Amino acid sequence: MHLNDDQMQRFLHGELDARSQEVLSTHVAGCERCARQLAEAEREEKEIFELLGTLDHAPPRVEVESIARDRSALAVWGRRAAVFVAAAALAGAAYAIPGSPLPTLVDRVAQWIAGEPSTTSEETEVAPRVTSGIAVPGQARFAIVFAAEQKSGVAALSPGDGPNVVVRAFGGTVTFTTDIDRLTIDNRESSADYEIEIPRDISFCEVSIGARRIVVKDGESFATGLVTDERGRFLLPLTAAKN
Repeated sequence: MHLNDDQMQRFLHGELDARSQEVLSTHVAGCERCARQLAEAEREEKEIFELLGTLDHAPPRVEVESIARDRSALAVWGRRAAVFVAAAALAGAAYAIPGSPLPTLVDRVAQWIAGEPSTTSEETEVAPRVTSGIAVPGQARFAIVFAAEQKSGVAALSPGDGPNVVVRAFGGTVTFTTDIDRLTIDNRESSADYEIEIPRDISFCEVSIGARRIVVKDGESFATGLVTDERGRFLLPLTAAKN
């Protein structure tokens, strides 16, 4: 198991909880590949901030006549510079949580500054907004615990090819607590929906919803009997079971 980009950014900026920070520190200390990638990430981030620093100076004096004469050229280069600064600043100052809209935001800002037409039309389906998310290293046996049942909401589970258990929450506020082999989701008073990716390498995974416990993966395949949607995701209602 190696660190992904999200974990590296959180590790570099001290945004992990103490337990996860300790686990990843131990891993990096003994993994040459991750240590090398982490050093490269630090170097790239440093270069970005140094480059932004070179742009932080007073603008030169320009005669009004020259502005009018070279208006077209200045507009083109000014837009290009603004696109670069906006993209670099956003990339250097933020990390992308699972499902983050950051890449799309950068593209739209770039199109707007450059005067290009937006590729989004009124008929384009708008994806639900991710309100929170987390990615944690998976273990051979893993438990996902929802603190309570909800008045509404569904958890959609699907297999993932990466090493991490990834959870995205849509339309509600929740908090996460991680342990080596457990992820607890405090969803009390929430009505969010969730997307959960469970790594294929996990041999056993169960989901608890309040007092209910459901084994969703035991072996290579997901448990039979789970309802699926049109995308092939396995659906677990978070509402109280009807008698």
